[in-house]
Amino acid sequence: MKRFKSIIFLIALLLCIFFSWKEYNKLIRDPFYSDSGWDVRRFPLLKPYEMINNDHGILGWSVTLYVDPSEKEIYYYINIHDITKFAIENNIIMVYTQYPEQVDEDVGEKILSWFVIIPDQKIETGFDTEIDFLEYIQAYGMEDQPVWLEPNKVYEQFDQTGYLIWIPSCE
Repeated sequence: MKRFKSIIFLIALLLCIFFSWKEYNKLIRDPFYSDSGWDVRRFPLLKPYEMINNDHGILGWSVTLYVDPSEKEIYYYINIHDITKFAIENNIIMVYTQYPEQVDEDVGEKILSWFVIIPDQKIETGFDTEIDFLEYIQAYGMEDQPVWLEPNKVYEQFDQTGYLIWIPSCE
């Protein structure tokens, strides 16, 4: 009986240490990378960019753009909506949407599906073809197709663990 109590005590102690360590890591991390929205499905990309879905599927996952002035190709974009897949490699965010913004093609605006965001260099640009997109990212050291991720799966991982491989304290 005494041994059983010791085992229970040891398990309880280990659980307390584990959960305390998890909470401690949340405290020392940048809140941008640890906070999830209470009224929105959210996970961080590279600061200040985040993936948000707050409309229960109407516009799907979206990313707000911040660079002002925007590149001439995307000056009419405030957000990228209905994101199907994304990748983060070499501090570059790459985004693909099957349903691009509806824009006025009569004025020469392109309908874009492929986007590259480089926060450190304040670059936000878009492409209407995958070929142009791939050529652009090659200039930043990307030799192959990006490793694409699905927003829903990444959200589930972040919601359950609080960690994603590109979050600074998760490396």
